[in-house]
Amino acid sequence: MLRTDSPAIAFDFDGTLINSGLDKGIHIMYAVWSAFRENGIGHYLHPEDIKTDIDRMLAAYILYPGAPRFQQLSALSNSLINQEADSVDEADLSVFPDDAAAVYPNIKSSYNRIYSRLNDTAAELYWRPFPAVPETLRKLAQSLDLYIASGVTEDLLFGDLERHSIDKNLFRGIFGGNLRGGADKAELLRGIRDRGYPGLLFVADSNRDLIYARQAGACFFRIRENEDFNRLTRSLENRLPDETENWTFTTEELDFFRRKTQTILQSILMTERYEDYKMITGIIHSPCDSD
Repeated sequence: MLRTDSPAIAFDFDGTLINSGLDKGIHIMYAVWSAFRENGIGHYLHPEDIKTDIDRMLAAYILYPGAPRFQQLSALSNSLINQEADSVDEADLSVFPDDAAAVYPNIKSSYNRIYSRLNDTAAELYWRPFPAVPETLRKLAQSLDLYIASGVTEDLLFGDLERHSIDKNLFRGIFGGNLRGGADKAELLRGIRDRGYPGLLFVADSNRDLIYARQAGACFFRIRENEDFNRLTRSLENRLPDETENWTFTTEELDFFRRKTQTILQSILMTERYEDYKMITGIIHSPCDSD
C-alpha cells in the first residue's frame, strides 16, 4: 500500500546513488564521435583538429546533462553537423543533411551500443555507490516511499541495481528511459506525483535535473559528495528540502571534459583500438594525460 499521507522521494541513479563522476559526459562525446565515423558520415568530423569537434560536442552536452541518452545524441549530432546545440525531434530530421538523416537510425544504434559498453566497463572497474547510500536508503524506506527516476534505460537500470547490490525492494517503483528516446525525468516524476503524494522530492546531481523537478512540481536536492546523504537525512527531519539555485560546470570540470576526450581520441586515432573500452575508461581515470 502506498504511503500517500507522506511525501515521496525519487532518486536519480548515475551520479546520485552511483558515484560516476564526470565519466558519462566523456562517454557520450566519444560514442557520438565514433558513431559518426562508423556510419559513413565522418566527413562532418575533424580528426586533424579534434579540439573543434570536442568544443562543438561539449557546447551541446552542457545543455543536456542528465537528459535521456537519445536527446543528448541528437543535440551533439546537431552541434557537429550544424553548429547548433539544440536537441532534434527524431520525427523531423529535416535540419540534418540528407546523408546524415538517412543513416541516423544506424547512428543511434551505434551510439547506444558504444555508450552502453563504456558505461558497463566503467561500472565494472570504477563506479561504486556512494558509501552512505545503503544505510540512507534503508533508513528512509522505513517511513517514506522511495522511487528511482533515471535517464538510464530500464533494461540497463535493473542490471545496474543488481551489479551494485542495491536492494530494489526498497523502492515502490523503478523508472528509466526507453530505447525510443522518450520518458524524460520530468515525465517520470509527474507519474510518481500523480499517485497522490502530498509532495515529491527529487534527489539528483545535474542542473537539468533541477529543471525536471520544477517541470514536475517537485522539490529538489543536489548530490555532489557522500556527505550530502547525511545532509539529506538531517534536512528531512524538519521538512522537504528544496534547493532552487541553478549552477553550471566549473572551469576545471570543462577542462577535464576537453582534456580527457582529446587524449582518448588522439589515442584511438593512433592505435585504431576503437572498441577498447578498458583503455578508454582507463584514460579517464588515469592521473596523467598527454596534450
